[in-house]
Amino acid sequence: MTTNPLCSGFEFHNWDLRLSSFRNLKSLSWKGLGSKSELGTLRHALEELQTQLVDLELDFLNWEEFKYGVLWTPEWHDTTNHPDLVTTEILPISQDSTATAFPALRRLSLSELSFENEAAMKNIANAIDFSLIEELSLLNCLGWQQLLIQVCELHQINLKSLNIKQHGIWDQDTADPASTISTVLDHFTSLRELTLSIPTPSYGTLKIWRSILHHRATMRRLVHHERAETWDDALNISETFDNLKMDLKSYNILQLQDQSNNPLASLDLEFLGLSCKFSILVQLCAFFILPVCIC
Repeated sequence: MTTNPLCSGFEFHNWDLRLSSFRNLKSLSWKGLGSKSELGTLRHALEELQTQLVDLELDFLNWEEFKYGVLWTPEWHDTTNHPDLVTTEILPISQDSTATAFPALRRLSLSELSFENEAAMKNIANAIDFSLIEELSLLNCLGWQQLLIQVCELHQINLKSLNIKQHGIWDQDTADPASTISTVLDHFTSLRELTLSIPTPSYGTLKIWRSILHHRATMRRLVHHERAETWDDALNISETFDNLKMDLKSYNILQLQDQSNNPLASLDLEFLGLSCKFSILVQLCAFFILPVCIC
């Protein structure tokens, strides 16, 4: 089931969605939560259906707007020490419970959620058996680095698909995105699809590519976009864009033209997507191109 309270006309009806009535529901996708009533509906459904859900996708569209527009209470005097909103208000996960949450879950996609609260991050990493998850997407989720590291420390990972997206630049008060991805990739060997759209510090691209070699036997699809940020003085806003050089220096590109030095050359890929200039792409992937005889 896919439900979206932002659909045209929804706001004109006092609908009470009873998702828990769908006794055989195995897949749930909800994008956007506009009120505490809708949040209550979602949480109740997750409580009732969590033992049977195989596929769960939650997209809060904009975490800051959701947090202050839907969850905010006058008790939040200290904005730097918010409660564990993720597990107390959204996901039915109890810190004291020893039971596995969502035991049938195989695909999990979370967008615009925050794991910056340490209690929330640890509760989720402990309660969900991530060794059973085959496809994981964390899209614009604050604190995703800490969550992944915690998951790797607690579980044997068997992911087939990993999708990570982060807006903006790397906040140096948080874990280095490239090092985090590299650590996670070094932790297991089963990945078939990897999709990254993240800010990458210096030399981060090559670090990630070398760690992908742990999955050379299974990797078939790789998409890697390196994100950067600039400030538009005229509009007084920041803008993110793809770094078309992917933080690769000229000497890096020359070295990577040698197949023995290029991690991508060892992969049996069916699809490759890189956010770089075409001229760089040709040099990086020369070993993929069959020689052409012009007679």
